[in-house]
Amino acid sequence: NGVSCWAEDFSLKDGPMPNYLDTRYHLFHNSVFLNKNFFKVFKITLLFFLKSALSHNYTSASTTILAIKHFMEGPEFWTKNLDMKDVRSQISNLGSGEKLNKIVRSDFDVEYASPEESVFRKLARVMTLNGFLLPNFLLKNKCIFQHKSFRANFREIFRYKRVLYEYEAGSVGYVASYDRLQFFKLTFKLVWLLFKLAFKFKSLKRKYKKELPVVTSESFWREVYSLKKEKK
Repeated sequence: NGVSCWAEDFSLKDGPMPNYLDTRYHLFHNSVFLNKNFFKVFKITLLFFLKSALSHNYTSASTTILAIKHFMEGPEFWTKNLDMKDVRSQISNLGSGEKLNKIVRSDFDVEYASPEESVFRKLARVMTLNGFLLPNFLLKNKCIFQHKSFRANFREIFRYKRVLYEYEAGSVGYVASYDRLQFFKLTFKLVWLLFKLAFKFKSLKRKYKKELPVVTSESFWREVYSLKKEKK
């Protein structure tokens, strides 16, 4: 006795915008509602970044950084961006490298990963940030197949310069390419931003908690929707 519905696979819809919204939500929820300290919030945002960056999905990794920036602007940002118009524009300007298009897998001459991995290979992956610290001559200038999901299987894409992500049910996908420079540029941006967040974290939490009763009140939302109605 309940309600159910059919919908697209959430892993199919995952990309820059969902990643932005997910990161921003977790920042707010964990710091304000769950009252977690900075180190726990740091760990959560780092995982969001790495699942995209290590998968060569640099646009999604960039939206994690953007979400942190917007969170740091405080409650004012949320009330000024209720329609998300400017946010959508910013994300659009980051690039469209993860856009799904109709593809034919045989056009890409892809390889498929072995189901096994030695202890030495796993250790090498961990110590080299899944290959980003390896010299170029140890990388494979080939394309590896991956099912479209929330992230790549890091074990499978290790040392490959290109990854074909495909959602087989719809024959859609895209190719993501290894980019060492982009990876480290984004990593340094993230580290610097989290460093600044560490100093503002307690005061931000206080601001959000103070503003929360206002932005969740009936009067606030009645005013929002009355203004929208007037504009129409």
